Formats: sequence, C-alpha cells, structure tokens
Amino acid sequence: MKQENNRKPTFLHFFSTHPLVGLISFIASLISIILFIYALVEGKEKRDLTYCINPVKTRIVQSGKYKALEVLFDKEKIDSDVTAMQIAVWNKGRLPILNTEILETYELELKPPTRILDVEITKQSRNLIDIELSKESLGNGRIPINWKILEHNDGCVIQIIYSGNIDTDIEMHGSCIGQTTIHRMNKPKRNEPKDKPTINIGVGNIFLVLAIIFLPPIIILDVIVNIKRRARLKQKGEFITVTIIDRETIIFALILGILAFIGFLISPGNTPPFGF
Repeated sequence: MKQENNRKPTFLHFFSTHPLVGLISFIASLISIILFIYALVEGKEKRDLTYCINPVKTRIVQSGKYKALEVLFDKEKIDSDVTAMQIAVWNKGRLPILNTEILETYELELKPPTRILDVEITKQSRNLIDIELSKESLGNGRIPINWKILEHNDGCVIQIIYSGNIDTDIEMHGSCIGQTTIHRMNKPKRNEPKDKPTINIGVGNIFLVLAIIFLPPIIILDVIVNIKRRARLKQKGEFITVTIIDRETIIFALILGILAFIGFLISPGNTPPFGF
C-alpha cells in the first residue's frame, strides 16, 4: 500500500495555522472564561423578583374618535383613552420569597399617575402561592401586591385597564430580605415607543448566528477539497482512504454547537416562564 508523503493541507489546516487565528482563539478563550464566570454568578442562589411588561398594549377606547360614543365608569364619564396592559411578576431567583421576608410592601405604579379602572390576575404559576391585589389605591394608579410564597419561577400575569394612552408606563417598588432592587426585563429605551416589542440577543443566539454563517461554507469547502483530492489520488492509482468531511470540521461543529447550547442555558429570557 502506498502512503502519501506530501499530503495537501486541508482548508481547516491552513485556517488553524494562520497567525490571525491564534489571536481570535485567544479572544474566544477570554470570552469563554467570562461566560463561565457569568454562569457561576447566575447560578448562585438568591432572590430575584422580576417584572416584565407585555409590549403589546390594547387601546380599548380612543378618545375623540367617535363623538357619538360615550364611555361611563361607575356612572362617571371618561374623556380619555381606555387602555389595557399586561404585566408579569415572578421570582427568577433560586431562593423563595416569603411573605414574612418582605421589608417594604410591593406595589405597581403607573407612570405618570393614571386612574386604574380595573385589575385582575389572568394567569398564575400555582394556586398555592396565593397572590393578592389590593384595589384601595386604584384611583391613584397604584396596586399593592402580596403573596404567601414565591419559589423559583413562581408568579402571575396581571391585566390592568386604565384611563390613559399606550405611552403610560408602569414601575414596581418594594424590597425583601436579600433584594433591594427589583429587576425589570424589558424597560423601553429613551425615545422608543413603549409598545414596540424588544428583542433579546442572548449568548446562545450569538453562537447560533456564528454557526449559521461559518459552518456551511467551511463544510462545503472541506467536502469540495476532499472530493478533488480523492479523485486525484484515484487517477494516480493510490488507494488511500479520504473522508468527505475532515475530523477537524466535525470537532469544530460540535464545539460551536455545545457553546450555543450552553449559551441558551445561561441567556436570560425575554418573557415570563409561564407566558403572558
């Protein structure tokens, strides 16, 4: 059996020996270390009360559009828009938030202060968490909220109908042992419409994009090079096994896939775990 003494370097061999690749590999290693540290920090047990506003708000009534239409609430005429919004509240952390651990009462507040016409819980993760909404301050645009216990991913979706337009925002205040600041997931940017959906660019999405961009051309080039090499060796009468796809290409694809999977695990979601 003949052996090939001068094996032509594959595309990936040339790619891996290029000096620029060393720099890119170094940067990728640093990113991997940062992601590893991030995963450790995020995996630490803590309380993390989080709220997220559904970017799609519903304008129930638009003031001034139909002059013959009159809107009454408790026999009182409403001259402004009537809008409905949804907000999800849940514990994203690993440690439970008990009612006895609340230091400052949690409260939802419309910004600017706007009269709330009605509020109700449309969905909750479990019945035993016993979430309660107080309606005593609806006229001032505030909703005190309480619960028995919120374990990991426990929470609810609250629907609020208020006399205002879709630009009205909502904030949540309060604190508990171990968490003084509430985490908001999709806060709108300055000068950005508040009903515009936000896009979460997670680490997993980045690696997925890289896989889509780089893997197909690398695999195609690798296959073309190996097919031509096999044909050239066959013409010379040399019978050496040549794979269609090199081992390096398969390893590269596996590594990129693993990074994408890990990225999806540690990337924050943009919606509550129980949906809107």
